Formats: sequence, C-alpha cells, structure tokens
Amino acid sequence: MLDNQTQSNGSRGGKRAGAGRKPSTIKGIAKKLPKFSAELLLTEIKANQKLVQLASCGEPAVELQAIKFLWEQAYGRPKQAIQHEGSVEHRHLDLSRMSDEDLYKVRDLIESSVTPS
Repeated sequence: MLDNQTQSNGSRGGKRAGAGRKPSTIKGIAKKLPKFSAELLLTEIKANQKLVQLASCGEPAVELQAIKFLWEQAYGRPKQAIQHEGSVEHRHLDLSRMSDEDLYKVRDLIESSVTPS
C-alpha cells in the first residue's frame, strides 16, 4: 500500500498543461498578434483607461468633455434635424432612347466611379 501512495504522489508533480497563473486576457491576445498590432491594441487600451480616469478627475469641465467623447465613441453623435426648403424633382432616365454608344459611355462612367470592394 505504501508503494502505491509513493507512485501516486510522484506522478502528480511537475509541469502540467493549464496549470499556474492565467495571463491577462488583453496581454494573452496581444501575444498572439503581430508586434505592431499588439502595440496598437495596448496603446488604445491605455488611452481608454486614461479617458475613464479623466471622467472622474474632479474637474467638471474635464469630466464633461471626457464623458462626452466616450459617449460619442460608444453610441455615435446625436442626429441633427435638417431643414429643406424648396422642392425635389424626380427624373427618370429612359435608357431605351439612348444609342448603344451612349449606353457604353454611361456604363464606363459608372464602372470608373465605383470603388472596388
């Protein structure tokens, strides 16, 4: 019986996969990214932490600006009403009245103005 306990304890020691302190989620992700991307990610996180600190610094003007910036980043700027004066004229293009040459010009114009996705 003593031999079984000795063998059992001996097989439990040593390095085990998944054992030990877990890395920070952000630092773990950053290690898997290319160096430039990791630096950019960590810089962005530090900037966001600084904004959160500014939002609770004690100076009302600074807090308001920081909170406003964070709000706009999270939810976007509020919609603004646009007033339109005048009328809108709807016109339809009758392609059947165009020559083949004109249709090719229109096609080429459209293709040259569309950005590739």
